[in-house]
Amino acid sequence: LHARDVVAEGLFVLAAVAWSRRQLDVCEARAQEGLLLATGPQLARPRARLLLTLSTVQATRGQHASAVAGLSEAQVLLKDLRLKPIRAFALANLAEVLLGQGDVSGAWAHATEALEEATSATHRVGEIAAHDIRGLAAVLCGAADIARTELDASLAATKLLRDPSEGLSAATNLGRLALENNEPDAALDHLDDALKRVTAQDPEHTLPLVQALRAQALGRRALALPEGARAARQALDEAARAAYSAAEGPLSTLPLLRRAQVTLDLARARAIFGDFEGALPLARAAVHLASMRGFRLLALDALAVQAFVTSDEGERMRLASELAEYVAEVALNVPSTWQACFRARLGLPADG
Repeated sequence: LHARDVVAEGLFVLAAVAWSRRQLDVCEARAQEGLLLATGPQLARPRARLLLTLSTVQATRGQHASAVAGLSEAQVLLKDLRLKPIRAFALANLAEVLLGQGDVSGAWAHATEALEEATSATHRVGEIAAHDIRGLAAVLCGAADIARTELDASLAATKLLRDPSEGLSAATNLGRLALENNEPDAALDHLDDALKRVTAQDPEHTLPLVQALRAQALGRRALALPEGARAARQALDEAARAAYSAAEGPLSTLPLLRRAQVTLDLARARAIFGDFEGALPLARAAVHLASMRGFRLLALDALAVQAFVTSDEGERMRLASELAEYVAEVALNVPSTWQACFRARLGLPADG
């Protein structure tokens, strides 16, 4: 019947269903098929939604340039259509991709605009997404107070919704923030909350990441126990290793970005267990995975862990030099007020 709008909408729905089932190839194919049809001003709305879907798959696979191009086009279309709630999502997704590339300032700016759009439209889900990205940016730059404010605001907004999975990202990143502050009990509280929020579908594969972080928190809690508490320490060690195994099991099946993140957190867990020899190849693998697709902040973290766990003094010096050069490059896109805490988080002096 040549009803391109109906066909494009149907392909969008099929792509969304495929995403919820973790069928990334099917999702990508349906979205691309829909975009071939959705051309011209009359089909701007379905085109924007298809671009959002396709860009999500591309970002998950580390195809940053394609994802940024698609999201940039989508948010312009949505601005013209005055669809503030959906545009808030596009801007938040664009911010997330830019953050992965190491453009913290750009990510913060787009997430802030997303928050403004969502707030003016009273769109809670959009507000949550914007706060999540702003919070994660602050976590990765060591701006702990700002990170906590943003992530707490995200969780507060989820209380107004009936879908607990909306708070998964905030709970997970609050757990990471507590770990970075060496607060294992608080980390476990947040990560246990995150476990409750994981849905059966888990399209973003968050569960392995939560388990890798739990392994770290349980390991640190065990280390904090007095020497005489052997039974309690053994129980915590066993729980930590069970969480580690739960994270490690699906590792090879994860999309590249999530695989890199989980691999790095498994390296951190190994280091907490005192197994530096086991942590080193994991850290190296995380550096490789992150570098090959331009996940610059993740690569920085992995380099720092690799330098920490290696026993080769020559390699440690080489990695420290490489890390300092990398930081100097990435710091160009970090807000000036975060420069000192960004370097401190990586174990580097405030300058030089």
